[in-house]
Amino acid sequence: MAEAQRRIAAQASDFNSGSAQQSAAPSITNVLLLTSDDELWIQLKDLVSASYNVQQADSIEQTIETWPPGQSGVFVWDIRAESQINRGLTKLQHHSASLVPMVIDKDPASDVVAALVRQRAIVSRLTLPLSQANVSAALEAARDEANTRATLFGTQRSGSSSDSSGRSVSKLVGLAIAALVLIGGGTFWWMSRPTQPPGATAAPAASTAAVPATASPAAPAGRDVQTEQVEPLLAKARSAMRDKRYDEPENDCALAYYKNVLVFDSANGEARQGLDRIAEVLLMRAETAFEQHNYDNALRSVETARSIRPDHPRLAALDAQISQRRGELALAQIQAAMQAQSFDRAQQLIREAQQSQSVPADALARLRAELGRRQADTEMSDTLKLLQARLQQGRLIDPESDSAKYYLAAARKKPNAASNSQLQSLAQDFTRALLQEARSAAGKQQSADVDKWLGEARDAGVPARDLQALQRELTQQAQKPRIDVARTTQLISERIGQGRLAEPANDSALFYLSALKSADSKNTGLAELTRRLAAEFATAARTALDDNRVTDAESALQNAHALGAGGTDIAALDQRLAHSKAIAEQSKSVVPAGTLKLTRPISPVYPEEALRTGAEGWVELEFTVGTDGKVTEAEVTNSQPKNVFDRAAINAMRHARYEPVLVDGQAVPQRAHFRIAFKLDSRK
Repeated sequence: MAEAQRRIAAQASDFNSGSAQQSAAPSITNVLLLTSDDELWIQLKDLVSASYNVQQADSIEQTIETWPPGQSGVFVWDIRAESQINRGLTKLQHHSASLVPMVIDKDPASDVVAALVRQRAIVSRLTLPLSQANVSAALEAARDEANTRATLFGTQRSGSSSDSSGRSVSKLVGLAIAALVLIGGGTFWWMSRPTQPPGATAAPAASTAAVPATASPAAPAGRDVQTEQVEPLLAKARSAMRDKRYDEPENDCALAYYKNVLVFDSANGEARQGLDRIAEVLLMRAETAFEQHNYDNALRSVETARSIRPDHPRLAALDAQISQRRGELALAQIQAAMQAQSFDRAQQLIREAQQSQSVPADALARLRAELGRRQADTEMSDTLKLLQARLQQGRLIDPESDSAKYYLAAARKKPNAASNSQLQSLAQDFTRALLQEARSAAGKQQSADVDKWLGEARDAGVPARDLQALQRELTQQAQKPRIDVARTTQLISERIGQGRLAEPANDSALFYLSALKSADSKNTGLAELTRRLAAEFATAARTALDDNRVTDAESALQNAHALGAGGTDIAALDQRLAHSKAIAEQSKSVVPAGTLKLTRPISPVYPEEALRTGAEGWVELEFTVGTDGKVTEAEVTNSQPKNVFDRAAINAMRHARYEPVLVDGQAVPQRAHFRIAFKLDSRK
């Protein structure tokens, strides 16, 4: 194919300086790399010339979903951990005869891989370590093969369309190549089948290893409950994404898990990015379903994606297709909107159907009734989720508009609240938690807090007799001797030995030492116990500083000082703490990325959709340069147009590298901000 593609020019400029840098290169060949080794992707991209556009592929299935059947290119598959490559190659060649496969393999190659290379089912094979000469030669051979197939089979390069005849020829050739793959695959199966006696049961295959979460600083103690809830949900969401369970089944899919994460943490970046990716997948599904005239599935995917990203730019084209079949699809579209829990959208569609008379009046009446029922059930379910989450987080009455108290009041106003058993159970949990707070405050002799929590319990509907009984119980406790001195002295020693120095607040060495001082300030053992506890806090501060837990170190040192600790060791710890806090403050500041030194350039890949439509724009990001120079925690702060270039910008930023930032000779994390602009050169 002689058709030239437009050159992708990516400009990158700092927010403040506004400087721009633009590059040009000849026509490029698209290369997809399927690997679980992120470093391999970086190595390959560094070794290829500007005439290759290397992109990552998530899986064979994702490639089939997104790669146009008539587009030529090179598919590089890292098969070192793969055992059934013939199946993947067969699927790939059924989909596109002009997407030429090559592999990165172990050395030496298996017999089946060597056979597939001889049969041209695999064009070439690379082994590690990669060298520029070998990579260049292999890619050049694959590119020539792709161009030859494109010319022979009547397929087209990226950006062009193929007629039905071209598609038919491509499909036939794909089947022919797939036959070769199956021949090699049969050999592979026979050679690699398990050798076990008849009737023996094969051991189950090991499950795919979970994708490790990005490391983050230790959360403060107040967030422990939230972390315990959020991390398991994110792990389940990651597993569902790997298994392609994007929106089904309803309660065991990535969509449900990410939404539940946002109940606990409405600003969770991983959940929001995951939902964006699900929306992209659903819209691709919708486009395919429309082409196949599978309108029910298309509408369901469109409305679910709309509920996630109502401003997605690809919705306009799909809505235009739906509008052309308004009379035929009106009923199914309303039902899809209700299933996606987009109730305002469903109400709007019902009004439009009534005005256009595209749906019979009796059917509209049934839809309105179903909409009212679904909306009420969903609102109650969502409110109860929030109520349960806030109870688990211990956020009983604060903040005022996002607490268990707030959501309990909201749930009680819903229709059928009186008959909802889950609501009644959560209401009981709420009152029990309030009474427990009152008991805890009484144990700490905080009379004002006791009155506050008892007042909240009264407002929550706890019967007066129960409150009176609790008040009598608390009064009796207050009249008892404050502490058993011998037992309290023993508890101090035990808690020091257990490392429970200050936590939990009412069952720690510090708590019991304070109680002993209040009850018996002249106790002869106080001085030694105080000295021991102060020394333990100093040790805890030193350990925390070694682990870079600045907040924990500061708290431990404050307790050591309060207990009278001093001397050169404490002074040295104070100095270390001041230095660590200065480093922490430095890492929190956000600097222009232009002030940092790049060691690996920022190389954005222009999105195919934007390339086809001629869209241009920019993305502003914040990110962290780690102590090893790698970029982490990249997030979009602004973009124009919205959500068009965001993913491409984040991917480019993640693969950039900087020289680590040094403070007093020590590498520290550094936040920075940067703008990446996407522009198309006028050259053809």
